Amino acid sequence: MKKVVVISLLFIGFLLPTTLAHAEENTSTSEITVNMQTLNNITNTTNTVSVYGSTLYSSSSLDSSTTVDTVGLRIYLQRKQSSWVNTTQSKEYTDSNTSSISRTTSFQLQRGYYYRVKIVHFIKDNGSYESDITYSSIIDFR
Repeated sequence: MKKVVVISLLFIGFLLPTTLAHAEENTSTSEITVNMQTLNNITNTTNTVSVYGSTLYSSSSLDSSTTVDTVGLRIYLQRKQSSWVNTTQSKEYTDSNTSSISRTTSFQLQRGYYYRVKIVHFIKDNGSYESDITYSSIIDFR
């Protein structure tokens, strides 16, 4: 009786549909796009990160609902040590009397570390300051 039950279960298992999931990791590029709705004037922020060879490219933007005094992007390349630490390659971009900013920045990576990009998207208008922070996915460059 046990043999019949086991054989029946095996036979039923072969007849049931099987679902397989497959994912591939592309080691030459790592991308993430972040779109957010937030705060009073900031209507959209983006942060796309790509790695080609040992160069990381960060494409970032900010859109405001109105023209403001200053829009800006502070772009920090961070390296994982015991905690996330800003490298010396960080950059800042600003534009005046506009409602948007978009920049692409390149950074050189050193093998042996995990990296990520932190972006502070900010607006200054009539004495007020508004900001939104986004992070890229973690990039394994070991």
